[in-house]
Amino acid sequence: MITRKALLDKIRELCGSGWHDLPDTGSGAPGDHLEKLLGLKTSNVDIPDAGAFELKFSRGSALITLFHKTPRPRGSMRYVINKHGWRGRNGRPSFRHTIAGESDKGFDIVYDAGSIWVRHEEAMNIVPHWTEDDLLNAAGRKLSRLVLVRGTVRKNPYRVLYERAALYEQFRLSRLMRAIESGLVLVDFDAYIRPSGAVRDHGTKFRIDPRNIGRLYETHERIV
Repeated sequence: MITRKALLDKIRELCGSGWHDLPDTGSGAPGDHLEKLLGLKTSNVDIPDAGAFELKFSRGSALITLFHKTPRPRGSMRYVINKHGWRGRNGRPSFRHTIAGESDKGFDIVYDAGSIWVRHEEAMNIVPHWTEDDLLNAAGRKLSRLVLVRGTVRKNPYRVLYERAALYEQFRLSRLMRAIESGLVLVDFDAYIRPSGAVRDHGTKFRIDPRNIGRLYETHERIV
């Protein structure tokens, strides 16, 4: 596991090292390349990238994904797709929708009885939701300490300039819950029903403008 001092020293060095050519053109390439330069293993496992630190890359004001978590109860996404979804371009029943506190499709986010609920102006037999424990398990360990590296990405050739970084510590679940309800953290659904009848759920994403991420933490400091 990399130490705090070693990680921060490496990030300071990278932020003064100029442009880096990227090996592929995917949207996640700048962040993946950052992890490789820091000697970290890229994975989709919901644990911090640098041992005790989660590492995120941001370009401009593009939203960053904090974590993924499918709502309770089991089968709720199938219900939402069937009741509120539509046929995608490929003909599959789909539900792709982002809710920032509320949406123009009649949804709103409510924090009640220790859970985050996704309600609709029409009555729903099944209401998707996450308990505080669900979100603590998804976010608490992964985001307890976060390093956010900002930079510029250019094409032709595809390359990245790592420019500055900040460290956020003492993540607070209560702040996350309020941020989800208010729309500061967006809830982003992306699921469809396959021809076989199985639901393909990419995992509901919880996303935030990087300029607001400090509002989820007690402390933060500029690294470089």
